[in-house]
Amino acid sequence: MPLLERDVVVGRGREVGALLLRRARGHELVAGAVAAEVRLGSYYLKTDDANRTYQLMRHDGWSTDLPVVDDVVKLEFQYFADPEPPRLTGAPLGEPPGPWTTYGPAPPRLEETTGGWAQGENCTFLVIDGEHVPRLNALAGGGPALVELTPAELTDGPWCPNALTPNRFDADVLRIRKIRVTVRVQSALASLRGPAGVLFLRAGTARAGEQYVPDVEVQFDIAPRNMNLQR
Repeated sequence: MPLLERDVVVGRGREVGALLLRRARGHELVAGAVAAEVRLGSYYLKTDDANRTYQLMRHDGWSTDLPVVDDVVKLEFQYFADPEPPRLTGAPLGEPPGPWTTYGPAPPRLEETTGGWAQGENCTFLVIDGEHVPRLNALAGGGPALVELTPAELTDGPWCPNALTPNRFDADVLRIRKIRVTVRVQSALASLRGPAGVLFLRAGTARAGEQYVPDVEVQFDIAPRNMNLQR
């Protein structure tokens, strides 16, 4: 699917949305092809101990890398996943209206080959004895409760759409149903921070308790409703 980058054109006193098309490498643009706008944003923690600079940064996925908040000293992401692997729903593959799987990409028909996988297979399904079966394993024995994914589980494959694609991703990403974000912010003034410990992640110069302004740590969950309809 081609990727689109949004631009803005001003005409007749109002802004008119315009799209700048960038063809994805290896994708042919033909009549009737489906195009979609993609807005990318990556957040990360920039830590510079030498200059005592700690910032929450945002990269737009193209070229802009800017600070969002200063004096952020901790940023953590935890990913919680559906323990059950994707399964076929019983709807005929490729025939509308679907859906053909409980989640994730539907495999090709048994006689078809796609993406460099074996006949009838893709990154989430394989074929055993002429039947589609999940390629992914059940986590923690399966069940309804979400399971936290480990870094190893997010980097060991199988890879979608395949291991040779430059923008490949681990198939376990498709299982994510909730992301927990933890952010910790400190006082900008070292004179208001005491010794490193429970109250302060980064030590300051304050020596008396009445001068302390402890770090503030907040935690919140992001759980898209359309991915948690059965929970």
